[in-house]
Amino acid sequence: MIRAKGTMHGVAQMSINRRNCLSLMAAAAARPAWSQLSEQRSIAVLFESLISPFFVAAIERFRAQIKSRGWTILEALSNSNDERQFQQVESMIKRKVNGIILVHTDDKAVVPAIRAANAAHIPMVHFNRRPAPSDAYSVAVVADNRKLMDDTVSALIGMAQQKGGKYQAALLVGNLNDANAVQRRDGFEAAVARHKETIDVVARISTEWNAEKALAGFTAALQEHPDINMLVSSSDFLTPQIERALRAAGKWFPANHPKHVLVAGFDGDDLGYAQLAAGYYDVDGVQNLDYEVKTSLEALEQMWAGERPEKTLIDPGLVISRNTLRFKRDSMWGYGVWRAKNLSTGG
Repeated sequence: MIRAKGTMHGVAQMSINRRNCLSLMAAAAARPAWSQLSEQRSIAVLFESLISPFFVAAIERFRAQIKSRGWTILEALSNSNDERQFQQVESMIKRKVNGIILVHTDDKAVVPAIRAANAAHIPMVHFNRRPAPSDAYSVAVVADNRKLMDDTVSALIGMAQQKGGKYQAALLVGNLNDANAVQRRDGFEAAVARHKETIDVVARISTEWNAEKALAGFTAALQEHPDINMLVSSSDFLTPQIERALRAAGKWFPANHPKHVLVAGFDGDDLGYAQLAAGYYDVDGVQNLDYEVKTSLEALEQMWAGERPEKTLIDPGLVISRNTLRFKRDSMWGYGVWRAKNLSTGG
């Protein structure tokens, strides 16, 4: 009887285990395939540098978003060295990552890295920069730099026309190996070409995304053209250099001051936000950082699922002026960065 009781108990226990097993199998079958594999995903995030506040904020968002999905992030910086970045791509391929998110320096030099990823069947997404056209396949998530700059400069010219008079304008040009810089320059040229009766462009200053070169070039332009009263910058990260040069020239004043220089920034970082709020900047072309990060990760998921997204996915961005800042600042990623900094310091 004791053996029989033990046998019956064993049968009952086996039945319970079988039911539990079937329940677990059913639950697993009901889960989406991507969630079953999420813990296996590893993403290489390879940036050229973290000089720009835009890229600092971007990599922080990538870390948070990748972690929230249960994936692993592997990071590397190339310090604007194309050969080093290619080696980093090869290293990540050897580590069998599931996807690569890349910020490259040169649009043409990055093409071999795309080909290497294609050969390894690893999806690649270019964040905020588009590579040169080629038969290699990758996805770029970028702002519509030309249109956004055109809209930004047009808004600035509208302010100039309200004030009246003729304006001498200067442009801080980015690195022309970067398609973003080329498109921002072209957007500027398109806007001023429609308003030649108001705008005379007296200086186009090469910066190559180098702060020291920007300061030296803008300082020289102000000395050669002391009547410059309009400035367009291709990136907000050059804000300290802009302030320094204008202060030295006796031209750093907020809006409504007779000597105020009309200024347009681009990117929408915390420096741009602060100067809009203080009245030293008049308008800013703002990239939607959160949209670009989200779209980059969604593009990887689509490629993992066997889909083939368009090679270029566009962030339309938005234009924010001093007059609309109060109502639109929550859409400006730099406002969030500025606010967090001030809260952390008790400001």
